[in-house]
Amino acid sequence: MSRIGKRPVPVPKGVTASVSGQKVTVKGPKGELSLVLVNEVRPEMTADGVSVTTEIVDADDPRGAARWLQVAMREAWATRPLLREAMAS
Repeated sequence: MSRIGKRPVPVPKGVTASVSGQKVTVKGPKGELSLVLVNEVRPEMTADGVSVTTEIVDADDPRGAARWLQVAMREAWATRPLLREAMAS
C-alpha cells in the first residue's frame, strides 16, 4: 500500500477544496482547477484536507498517484501563471 497515498492533501489558507463524486475542485484567489479521479479511488474531504481511499491492497495502489496529482495541480496553479492562462481559456 502507498504510505504517501494515506496522507491527506492539506488545503492552505485562502483556498477552498470540494469533492463531488470523483471530481476534486480547488478554488483560490487566482482561479479554479478540477481533477476527476479514476473509479478505483474515493476522494473525500476531512478536517486535515482532501483524502483518497481505496480498497486495492496490492502493489498497484493508485492513491499515491492521485495524491501527487492533487499536489501538483495545487502547486502548478499557484506558481505558473502561463499554465493558469492556458487552462482558463
